Amino acid sequence: MTTTLDSRPQTLAWKLLRLQRRCFRVPLLLRKARLRWWLVYGPARCGTTLMHQLIAGHARINVGDWGLRHCLQHPMDRPGVTFDRRRFDRDVSRNVLVNAPPGGGRAIDVAFKQANLHWDEYQALVRLWGEPERKIFCYRDPASFMASAVKKFPDTPREDLQERNYIGTIERLSRIGGDAFEYRDGLSLDDYERLLQPLGLPANPPEFRYTGHEAPDLVTDAMWKSYESLK
Repeated sequence: MTTTLDSRPQTLAWKLLRLQRRCFRVPLLLRKARLRWWLVYGPARCGTTLMHQLIAGHARINVGDWGLRHCLQHPMDRPGVTFDRRRFDRDVSRNVLVNAPPGGGRAIDVAFKQANLHWDEYQALVRLWGEPERKIFCYRDPASFMASAVKKFPDTPREDLQERNYIGTIERLSRIGGDAFEYRDGLSLDDYERLLQPLGLPANPPEFRYTGHEAPDLVTDAMWKSYESLK
């Protein structure tokens, strides 16, 4: 069983450490015009959580799957309506930075992960913090993706998993960009260490063993085509 940064025992010492980090790290980050942040995205069930966890071990704070897309957007421009967009951005950024849990280091400011990241959400994050220092796109072959996705999200229509989650998110890679990393059988922490240079692995990385299964009967030709475009 993997222990994440947010599942550590909430002892009094840990709570005091978290409070201490917040008192020092947040004022520092709020004074910066541009943050040093790394972005992890990709379809769900494609290893984004592990990737984010490894990066968060080097970050002052970490944000994982907060679903910020809609609250990051400015209202539409309309005649006679005034709205302080710069203040809105500052308020949203402060809200995130103050409330996000601490990471495990100080090499970068923020480790940010959002599965199924949309283009407008990415644009809003860049508006808040500047371009990310590193972008990593996690993906896996569609047969193992579908086997995992239908088990994790049994109430989600299969067409939605196939088209919006898998194909749609892969298509956004061409706009958002980043290093594509395949979550697959045979992976080891050495592969992650090479990818994450110059950060490398955190001091106490979790144990890792890929345990995926396949469901090729649930895969469409369009999904295979998207996958092959990455290969």
